[in-house]
This record gives sequence, C-alpha cells and structure tokens, in this order.
Amino acid sequence: MSRRPHSDAGFAQPQDGYSVRINATQRPPASAFADRYRTMMQAVWSHPDNDQRPAVLNTLSSWCPPERRILDIGAGAGYYLSALRPRQVIAVEPDPVFSAALHGFASVGRFPLTTFESVGALKDSFDEDWDTDLVLMIHALYYLEESELLWLLPQIGERDLVLVYPDPAGAITMAFEDAIGVEHSRRRLAIKARFLGEPLEVRRVASHFRLQGDIVPDDLAFLIAHLLLRAQGTDWVLEQARAFVAARLGVWRREGFVELPQPQIMELYGRARPG
Repeated sequence: MSRRPHSDAGFAQPQDGYSVRINATQRPPASAFADRYRTMMQAVWSHPDNDQRPAVLNTLSSWCPPERRILDIGAGAGYYLSALRPRQVIAVEPDPVFSAALHGFASVGRFPLTTFESVGALKDSFDEDWDTDLVLMIHALYYLEESELLWLLPQIGERDLVLVYPDPAGAITMAFEDAIGVEHSRRRLAIKARFLGEPLEVRRVASHFRLQGDIVPDDLAFLIAHLLLRAQGTDWVLEQARAFVAARLGVWRREGFVELPQPQIMELYGRARPG
C-alpha cells in the first residue's frame, strides 16, 4: 500500500480535500494529561511511515458505503468520518480541541453534527429512535468506563457497528498491562464479547506504528501506559512503564525511527455485508 507523508501534525487529515486545522492558539483550558496525550498522538499521526490510520480507513471504506447516519464514539477530529461522507453524525468526543476541529470538518463536509463530551452525556439525552444506522467505535472501547460500556453496547440494537481495537495477541499496550497484572483492556474485551457475540467479519490489520527515532523514553512510557494513567493516575504505573520501555527499547529501534508492535483488529457487526 502506498503511503503519503502526513507532515501537518496540527491537522485533522480527512480524505478528498477536507482539511481542518486544530488551532493551538485557541485551545480551551485542558488538563496536563490531555495536552500531553494530544501532543503525543499528533506526533504519532504525523510520522510519514505510520500507516495505522490509513490501514483502518481502507477497510472502513470497503465495509461502509457513504451517506450513513452515524453514531461515532470517540470521533476525534473526524479523520475516519471523512471516508464515509456521512448524511448526519452524532458524536462523543471528550477532548475540546478535537471536538472543535470536528465541528469545523462538519461545516466543510456539510452534514448535521451533534456532539457530546461523554457517554454519560449521551445517555442523558439518548433516544432509542434516533435516526442512526451505523455505530463507529474506533479505538474507543478501552477509553470507556465499564459502566459506560454496560449501558452503551445494548443500545446498538439493529444498527451496524465497526469496532477497532489493539490485537490482544501482539499489541504492546496489552503486553504492558499483562506484564504488570492489570486487566483494564481485557475486561472491556470481555464485556464486548458478552454483549456483541460473533461479528460478521474480522480482519487483523497489518500496519506500522512508528515514531521519530529521537523520541524521549519517558514519552514512550507515557504512550504505552496512558490508558492506565488516565484511569488510575498512579505514579506506580508510570514507573512500571519506564522499566518496561527500558528493557525493550533496543528491540524497537530501527534506522531513523522507533516501531512499536501494535497490530489492530477490526470487527463488523450487524446487517451490513462487506463490499
């Protein structure tokens, strides 16, 4: 698969000419964690050889025709929505910077957009008759509280669902949780399996999770452990992550970049059939 450089770290990067700048000078107040996470992810997305998002986008485009009415959990700035040319979108996005960029993208793409800052806020306004026929949960599953998942998954009903998450068999974030005896992600996968059953289609997405070669080891530790830091906020987790990185960084280093093992799983549920 050919890849084009993603040189604009401050941009959401939807396809077909849609481009929305995330304006750093107009950021609302945010926690130090949110700022660091956003900076790290933009560094990941901007690496010219990091094709994780394009790899997901290719399969998403083949699974989902355009003009869908979408409920997007963890919509970010709209990168994946761009491929689907939605008719309308209801989105959950907690980061105010990404949410602002998503609204900018909606104005360019000319589709109605309603946003909520959390699944809890969505629940407070939820109407089971909402006119949506596709749910996206792309790398959102493990950011949700278990109580949020227990409410959200049964609401999907007859809607189609695309779910993307790190492959438990090889992803470094899962390996770190296993190494320190924490089941944050595995518990959420168990809830997913309980409510969703067997998908129509499963794909293991081959792609490259690459970062700049001079990345600071402490930033790598934050990236690998951020799910637990966000959920638990303990110094112990970060200390464990630093030791985990120190023991493996030599294996991850390549000429000019660092590559982490982070394969992805994509699952399609519902009535849709892949094209």
